[in-house]
Amino acid sequence: MEENPRNPVKVALLPHLLRQFPFAPTAGQEDFFRQIAAFLEGAALRKSSFALFILKGFAGTGKTSVLAALVRVLPKINMRALLLAPTGRAAKVMGNYSGRTAFTIHKIIYRPVEENTPGEGFFLLQRNYYKNTLFIVDEASMLGDQLTAAAGNLLRDLIEFVQDGEGNQLLFVGDTAQLPPVGSTESPGLDADYLRRHYRLPVEEVLLTEVKRQQRLLGSCGMPRRCASFYFCPRPKYVL
Repeated sequence: MEENPRNPVKVALLPHLLRQFPFAPTAGQEDFFRQIAAFLEGAALRKSSFALFILKGFAGTGKTSVLAALVRVLPKINMRALLLAPTGRAAKVMGNYSGRTAFTIHKIIYRPVEENTPGEGFFLLQRNYYKNTLFIVDEASMLGDQLTAAAGNLLRDLIEFVQDGEGNQLLFVGDTAQLPPVGSTESPGLDADYLRRHYRLPVEEVLLTEVKRQQRLLGSCGMPRRCASFYFCPRPKYVL
């Protein structure tokens, strides 16, 4: 992909992504950097339009490492990242590898409404005050597209919430080998064709396939005082 001098994001963002990445990128990782730079540039040009990006890859393909680099360079294009995950445990792990606070999806997009019966209630979609924000959703394989009694349709509500803010974009991250949502046989959040058909959205995707352990010691993985693995490292060791 040739660089276009009239294309401010591709010229400015891609070199920053590569400089922030503490390893020699695999072909798939470099492809992600190029495509996400072009995607974010397109978002700036679209202004009022909304699109979705999917990053898929098995464990060990370096999803967490490329995301950490992406989060660090977003301010250079006047964007910020909001890290989300379907569960509290997943949000905690995401916060550990990124060095940023991560939240559950429910905490950000819903507000509780109590019923007359004590201890019972349901959730309503909140108003979105975020602008120029990239919503990065980890473990997107768990996002269900079914209506539930308490909290509505998580996938639909998340997309609607993100779209409601000016200049926002959405990045789903996941592993197709992980379990789908409860009650489903497929993972709609990682299925680009499904999202195009059911939500009529422009969707781009990158699949990381090269499993490569990128050698870094705890505390020297490009994220200060954080480990670039999905797991805590009790002593110096190789991490993904």
